[in-house]
Amino acid sequence: LPAMRKRRQIRALVTYSRTDFVIKPDGKATGLQVELLNQFEKRLNKGIKREEKKTQVVLIPTTFAQLLPDLAEGKGDIAAALLTVTPERQRDFAFASGRSVTVDELVVTHDSVDGIHKVEDLAGREVHVLRNSSYAEHLRALNKQFVEKGLAAIDIREADSELLSEDILEMVDAGIVPITVVDDYKARLWGQVLPNIRILDEVKVQSGNTLGWAVRKSNPELLKSLDGFVKQIKPGTLLGNILFKRYLQ
Repeated sequence: LPAMRKRRQIRALVTYSRTDFVIKPDGKATGLQVELLNQFEKRLNKGIKREEKKTQVVLIPTTFAQLLPDLAEGKGDIAAALLTVTPERQRDFAFASGRSVTVDELVVTHDSVDGIHKVEDLAGREVHVLRNSSYAEHLRALNKQFVEKGLAAIDIREADSELLSEDILEMVDAGIVPITVVDDYKARLWGQVLPNIRILDEVKVQSGNTLGWAVRKSNPELLKSLDGFVKQIKPGTLLGNILFKRYLQ
């Protein structure tokens, strides 16, 4: 972090999404992650009056599938997305999460799909999920359990790298793909506007996941700063409630 502040720049990797990062017609960026990063920039520059002394958070667009690979390769300093903290990801990255927000990964189907009442009912079925996501990771873990139980494996289809979870949900709504897995808040957000999807609250691929931003393990001072910031903007705080309500409600 001291070296980043010396060069007056911290690079944040962001992915295009109608809730997280959008370029408006006037050329300005907006979205939940953009607002959060702007607030982090203000916190970094608190008490600094001269513009040339301030540290700028620069947005670097990438695809979701490339978020963590680009972070590992040094193309950015923060992977700014609500990433699920998994043991596999923790081997390579550190996460600023505040450990205050947990989510479940729910099965979502087209309303014509029947017979899914528990995760074992996914055996032998085709499930489309975000590429390089925790959903795919957890479905692969389920498949290992299914093999031990003598069940057919789930046919896991990782979507094109240009697509996001909301794109896959729209495809489920249109009947193009039958089943997907997404975080509970995303399912309920899009369930308000997609009439043909069915959210299976009782069918959880994973429960109690923590979300956060990722940094390289070689950046402990940046992680410490982000951890302090996350506690100020988590849901339940005034600013956190304003931003999450604005973009997710």
